[in-house]
Parts: sequence; structure tokens; C-alpha cells
Amino acid sequence: MDFQKIIDDKDVSENTKRTYKSILARVTREGFKIPVGKTTMIPKLKEYLFTYYDKTSSQLAVINIILILRQAQDLPVEDLIEFRENLRGERVKENVNTMSELDVMAIGDYRKKLDQLLVEKKYKAYIINYLMLHYGVRNQDVVTEIVKTKKQVGEGNYLWIRRKDILYIRKDYKTHSTYGTQQQSITSKEFRKAVLKTKEMGFTSKQVGNQLKPYIIIKESDVFKMIIDDAYHRKDVQEINRLSKTRGTDLTTIKENYNLNAKDDMFRKI
Repeated sequence: MDFQKIIDDKDVSENTKRTYKSILARVTREGFKIPVGKTTMIPKLKEYLFTYYDKTSSQLAVINIILILRQAQDLPVEDLIEFRENLRGERVKENVNTMSELDVMAIGDYRKKLDQLLVEKKYKAYIINYLMLHYGVRNQDVVTEIVKTKKQVGEGNYLWIRRKDILYIRKDYKTHSTYGTQQQSITSKEFRKAVLKTKEMGFTSKQVGNQLKPYIIIKESDVFKMIIDDAYHRKDVQEINRLSKTRGTDLTTIKENYNLNAKDDMFRKI
């Protein structure tokens, strides 16, 4: 079975494909054979995962790769899905932490630091952190090109300078195959000033996390935890749903991975 071709044929971003291939390479390197028969070999899979991986998130990533590869060949996956759901339940327990325990920045402090970036004329950093704060986006999503005409918009991510707004367009992000092209109209005068003062963003998709380190206030996953926690405490169900859509992440994933309180009542569609 050509695992690499299966991954290449997936309708996901190039970054996601690289992640899949990296996980597959590690599994292969450590001598675990992906089960390609009628049985999923759950006992051997458990032994491998619990021997080589301490974090539940890493264990789930391996299971997801196996699911992708087996589903592509129409092989049974029911017991794998059940195993994954049991692990997810454990992950929810791991993620039930308070803001103080995780030492995530208070949203008011984040906004002060964001404003200071504008004062210090660090316009590129302002753009990046503004997008993360207002739309809960990932690192890949801020790899943008600044354009002035519709003709310049291609298949990537763009900040299109228009007469009355900046149109933030995303076509290259992790969950594009599920959520499609995203567009947000930004009318903030401060954001417009930062974009006009920035000739180009200058980032590439390769190891974007390392490129962004000098610019970000806190890492993007912590920004998302911070804004979800803020909406939760304000009992703002509408805001949680908005952030689910703008990030391109379903409510179940938000609850399991980003909600610092991990309760059900606020995580419902409206």
C-alpha cells in the first residue's frame, strides 16, 4: 500500500500533509507496522502508543493517521474509532485546568501589548497578533500577501486593501477542505494603518512557527485558549460559535482542547 500517495491525495493543506508524513515516518522508524488487514490489531497498537508516546495528543495523532490510511482502502475502522473516543475522553480530563495553572495571559494584558506594538511602529507584529486575537487563527493563516486589486488574489491568504476596508481572505489553512474559503472584512483604522505601513509580510509556509517567534505576543494556541476562556466567562455563546467558524474548528474540538473550564453548557451551536 502506497501510504505517501494516500496522504498526497488528501484534500488538506500542504502543511497538514507534511505533518501526516512526519508522523508516518516516526511510526515507520520505530518499527510499528500500520495494520492493513481486516483487523486493526488494537492490542499491539496500544502497546506501541503507550510505550513511545507520553502525551494523549500524540497518541491520537497516530490513530488518526491509521484511520486515514485504512479508510482510503475501505478497511474496517470501528474499533479504532472507539479506541480514539476513549482516549479523547482522557484528554478532556487532562485539559481541565484553570487559567492560573496554565499561566495563560489575561486578555486585557494582551490588548495592551497589542496597542503598544502600534505605538512602537511594529506594524507586521501588530497585524499578526491582531488577526490571532480577533479571529483565533493558526500560524499558517497569517502567512499572507498584501494586495491592492482583486486580480492579485490567488489561492493563498491575502490582505486586500480596499477603499472602505481590508478584506482578509484565507484559502490556505488547515481545515479549508471542511470550512472553505474564509473572508473577513476589517474596518479598524489601526489595522488599516498597520497594513498600509507594511509593504509585504514576507513569511513562507515552511516552519512558519519559527518565523513568527520574534513577532508573536504568545503562541497561537494560547491566544485561542485565552479568547475562548474570555467568551466562556462572559457567557457569550455567540462569540464561541463565531470563533469556531473563523478558526475553522468544531465546537467539540474547542471543548476538548482549548476550553480551560471544560463544561458542556456553553458549547452548543446557535
